[in-house]
Amino acid sequence: MITPFGTTPTTEMAISDGSKANAGNIGLGNLISKAMGSSMMSSKGDGSNKLGDVYDHAWGPLQNLLGFSGVAKSCAGVADQYTPEARAEACAKIVGNHCNLLKDICNPRPTLNIDGTSLTQTELIRVDASFSQYVDEGLREAARRLLGRGQPTILHPSPEAQEARAACARYLYYRIQSTPGQKPGRSPDMGEEAAAAMKAVLVEVGFTSWEPLKTLLSRGAAEEVVGAAASFSKAARLEAAGKLVGNHFNLLQDVCNPRGGTNIDDVPLTQTELIRVSAQHAAHVDEGLREVARRLLRGPQPTVALNPSPQAVEARAACARYLYFRIQSRDEQKEGRKPDMSEAAAAAMKAVLIEVGSCAWQPLKELLSAFREPCALESSFEGVAADFSKAARVEAAGKLVGNHFNLLQDVCNPRGSLNIDDVPLTQTELIRVSAASARYVDEGLREVARRLLGRSKPDSLSSTKEAEEARAACARYLATRIQSAEAHKPGRTPDMGEEAAAVMKAVLNEVASGASKPRVDVHCAHSNALAAGLESLALQLRATGELTQGQANEFGAMMTDVANRESDRDSIVRRRNSIDSRRSRTEPDLGSLRAPEQKGSGMCTLL
Repeated sequence: MITPFGTTPTTEMAISDGSKANAGNIGLGNLISKAMGSSMMSSKGDGSNKLGDVYDHAWGPLQNLLGFSGVAKSCAGVADQYTPEARAEACAKIVGNHCNLLKDICNPRPTLNIDGTSLTQTELIRVDASFSQYVDEGLREAARRLLGRGQPTILHPSPEAQEARAACARYLYYRIQSTPGQKPGRSPDMGEEAAAAMKAVLVEVGFTSWEPLKTLLSRGAAEEVVGAAASFSKAARLEAAGKLVGNHFNLLQDVCNPRGGTNIDDVPLTQTELIRVSAQHAAHVDEGLREVARRLLRGPQPTVALNPSPQAVEARAACARYLYFRIQSRDEQKEGRKPDMSEAAAAAMKAVLIEVGSCAWQPLKELLSAFREPCALESSFEGVAADFSKAARVEAAGKLVGNHFNLLQDVCNPRGSLNIDDVPLTQTELIRVSAASARYVDEGLREVARRLLGRSKPDSLSSTKEAEEARAACARYLATRIQSAEAHKPGRTPDMGEEAAAVMKAVLNEVASGASKPRVDVHCAHSNALAAGLESLALQLRATGELTQGQANEFGAMMTDVANRESDRDSIVRRRNSIDSRRSRTEPDLGSLRAPEQKGSGMCTLL
């Protein structure tokens, strides 16, 4: 195996420069110079990758300063929190192995390391080799800050350069090894304090995009803010922003933790049921977290809008879903763990996370507002929604759009015993959708809202089997979960009116089935919604062999509804036949001028 900090003749590659043993010597002098030389010579390289050598000339001043002057006793920034001995060890590792380190960080080969052997830690995300110059300048600046001497490196200010340095810090955070237990069979790269110093400075150099927010935080939160943050006190917003800005890197590493078994402190993960965000999308998550902090503090509008790509939008949404359950504000939420912040601060942070993560819903919110206006023109509807009144559609769409995040968290609740408000679950017999499929459920719910409102261009739904199954499972769950009458769930306030519930269930079923164009008769639409509800009850009956009293009441109400609607349909058919019979005796035959009978008007039965 290879480490990014040099090699030895053994199968486990590392360097031993003696800096730890001689840490009392601040200058280190020739010892470090010899260590740098030995480590450089012991690194074989792959013979073809000259990536690190391109920038070798720029490291000369740092090599001279480290070899002859040594580290300063005090320095600026986060490096000053560490001893000169730890900084000297960390700096020597970077300066003495900068070529191999850069090659490892920007290794473009998916399966081979820089020595041509199989990669380890393949779950870690490296930096694209095209950004190697930005990574190299970041490493030089990290070494300079550890050294406490020399002229600052001029860092490229472009977004690409900033992200390359941030990605370097994220990668090395997990790659640097300081204890044998972190990677059994591989010698540690350096001592624990040296590793801590290096990581801290890498984060400082890599996340300069957070500096304006740190300055803003030092001035305090604004008295008045807009959006979701406006519902919370200045004190709550300031506390939430302080937790976020002061701990942004650890938070990002937790949200995008690429390791399946251990957390950022190398201890076993807890709350493994929560779905983290892929480390490949860490840049989008970091961008979203910065925007959350800005809105909490009411900073100036960002010069660059949030990335609108589908991957970025979904990364921010997934971050909000994860942190909604991850943030702790009371002792009982996670016994044995100290709360992250107060309840008011947690509520403020969650609200703004949801707001930032719900960009995909914003067009629907605007559409709903316009649709509710008294002078709004009636939309042109297709599909099952066309057979319900505007009032029912508006009510159903309002419930869905205004409560979409909580609805999604309920449908995809990863916790087996608690609901989204941390109280014991009810209706535990219902089958929820896996939290891993939340993006597909959210996508389907947006399409339901769009069809209820009848305007805007439809989004293309994911056509994978997983996505189709997620939408179908969502429709089955909500068919029984949505309550429109007291009798359905005694003691719980109905979610909406009966017709609104009927149209929502019908459109959910339509989206789940993949239908998009056919116009369905209103009675058939009601029957489809009832059929979905009955299917959910049947699944419960097959699984447990019994129904609860509430479910039995719901079943009875469904059967009564079916009987009433079929009776109504029979009456309508008899009236139409009577009218047609009278017309045939009193009106001339209009032949081909008579409008054809509308398709789909026949009786639709459940079974």
